[in-house]
Amino acid sequence: MEFVKITGDYEIWGAEMLVQKKMNHFLTWLSYTYNHNNYHFISYEYPVFPNNFEVMHTATWAGIYEKNNFKIALGTKWTSGRPKTSPNDSQIDNNNPVLIYNRPNNTNLHTFAQVNFSSTYKWETDKGIQYKLGISILNILNRKNEISEYYRISSLTNSIEEVETFSLQRTPNVSFRVSF
Repeated sequence: MEFVKITGDYEIWGAEMLVQKKMNHFLTWLSYTYNHNNYHFISYEYPVFPNNFEVMHTATWAGIYEKNNFKIALGTKWTSGRPKTSPNDSQIDNNNPVLIYNRPNNTNLHTFAQVNFSSTYKWETDKGIQYKLGISILNILNRKNEISEYYRISSLTNSIEEVETFSLQRTPNVSFRVSF
């Protein structure tokens, strides 16, 4: 499909829900998004197929506790996998191997799930200089989340090779900010 020159349409429809609640020093929210994205190419062999960046289901939750100058937060995100086009067969023509693919975006990557934590503490001196110290941990559970995938012919074996890209593993961060 990448090198085919045809005209088509793009259709998106979906819904989003957000529930948020604040109680004293605690704020929490939960959201869900349904998103359906399709390409329409009437003159193409496969006239309707999902958009490359479609994420049909997304659910997020976060909880934040804030009191005085201290803030702590925990959040999660879960998404269904983005569409991908899988290879059907591989035809090897001596030194010119070719991949044959299934219909566009016929399957999906695995689900994406991540839990993150952050905390900050801020204070100010008598001279009006403000300090803010923060720590965070991205992907606390160290989940191996696949974010893209493509295929190629291995020059060593002349077979299909799957190449996957993953999100960051557990990643700690520290920040320190001075405002004057």
